[in-house]
Order: sequence, then structure tokens, then C-alpha cells
Amino acid sequence: MIFKLSLKNLKAHVPNYLVYYISMTFAAVVYYCFRAIAYNQPLVAGAGRDIEIKRSLGLGSTLVTIIILGFMLAANRFFIGKRSQEIGLYRLIGLRKSQVSLIFLVENLVLGFVSLINGIILGVIFTKLFSMILAKVRFLEVPSFFYISWRSVIETGVAFAFMILIF
Repeated sequence: MIFKLSLKNLKAHVPNYLVYYISMTFAAVVYYCFRAIAYNQPLVAGAGRDIEIKRSLGLGSTLVTIIILGFMLAANRFFIGKRSQEIGLYRLIGLRKSQVSLIFLVENLVLGFVSLINGIILGVIFTKLFSMILAKVRFLEVPSFFYISWRSVIETGVAFAFMILIF
């Protein structure tokens, strides 16, 4: 019953969650791109001793994580405040706080999982573009291959799963 209610709520609140979904997908794309470029061996080797690229990408990943955490906190507070009457109705019909929390957790998990999967797919596509831009800006003559960084996929998945479960 809780899971059916969660999915029904997700469908009913699609316009409210659309901005959240797009933002989370974009954040997953950016996070994946930072991690994948950091693990791009031809690009890092082409930079030679210039470890500034690795530090910058690591700092970028950290900043993206902090921004995502802040965004998720604000968005969850906004959605809970906007749906306070709905929460009150659930409590009135006899649902315990843990059940109401479970409804919101399932909604966040579904939304987070879908945005994570889409973000990784788009991240794989955009990583090549960002790698080429970085190589041009740094005047590096390195081959640009289309690849999937499985290490970055795992790191992105773990980071987003952790952030989604926190909130």
C-alpha cells in the first residue's frame, strides 16, 4: 500500500518534481564528467606534470557534492512544506510518522535513481565533449576517445545513493 501510494504521489506531483529531477540529472552529469575526466589517462598523461588538472577536477567534484547536498536539503524542505496538508491527511487517516516518512523516502529513491541513471548516460555522452574542450583550452595534443569510465560510474552511483539516503 505504501509503495502504491508513493508511486501515485510521484505521478500526481510530476510538475512539482520536474525541476528537482532535471537539477539532479544535471548534477549527476557534472559529477560524472568531473570524475571521468580525472580518470582519463590520455588527457592526464598529456598534461604531464601539470597536476593542476587533477586537483581542479577533484575540487570540482567536491564542490558539486556540497552544492547538491545543499540543493537536496532545500528541495526536500520545500516539498515537505508544500505537502504539509497531505502529510496531515495521512496522519488523520491513521498512518504513523514512519509510514509517512517511508512514502517520501520511496518517492526520493525512485526519483533519485531515475535521475542518476539518466545523468550517468548523459554524462558518458558529454564527457567526450568536455574532454575535448579541456584539451583545447590547455593546448594539449591528446587523442580524444569515447569511453565509459566504470570507476566514475561506480563513484557517481555511490555518492548519489549516499546523498539520496541522507535526505
